[in-house]
Amino acid sequence: MSRSPSQYAKHMKHLSARIFGEPTQQQQFQAHRVIKLMSKQPFYKKTEFVNYYPKIFETGRLFIKLRDLGLYVDEHLDFNEEYQRLREARGKVFVRKDWSKKN
Repeated sequence: MSRSPSQYAKHMKHLSARIFGEPTQQQQFQAHRVIKLMSKQPFYKKTEFVNYYPKIFETGRLFIKLRDLGLYVDEHLDFNEEYQRLREARGKVFVRKDWSKKN
């Protein structure tokens, strides 16, 4: 003969689950999914997300050096430099006001 827990024991188990943030028997499947999702470590703390491109700065400097040596062609930077050179040739250079000086 199996003994079922008393009403008092059920009530205490329910209160304990509520106090410690554990799912109770009354919660539905959706609540269990949310609890499981919120108990995981956030993405910004996971190293596989944060360090996905760990050498991005070193790679950028390498490409700049290779471009200076003529071993890499960056068409976007070439276009921007040519566009700036043509603007300077026409006398259309944009001079930005010094933002550090206050009026």
